Amino acid sequence: MKVSYDPEVDAVYLELLKSEQEGVIEVAEGIHIDVTSDGKMRDCTLFCEAKWGRCPGFFQTQNFLMVV
Repeated sequence: MKVSYDPEVDAVYLELLKSEQEGVIEVAEGIHIDVTSDGKMRDCTLFCEAKWGRCPGFFQTQNFLMVV
């Protein structure tokens, strides 16, 4: 797994697979999961807001848990 932060868009990026992206699922506000054509999770993007000092969607969803 590769974890990176992009300060330009204020987002944390978690890459799980190096494969072609087929679609995007918005799990909660600020959490996007890219999936492959066979439905596997390719990567996850957590969009943050610096003014809150955290990624709000990550803490608000009940159906999604990721430990970094």
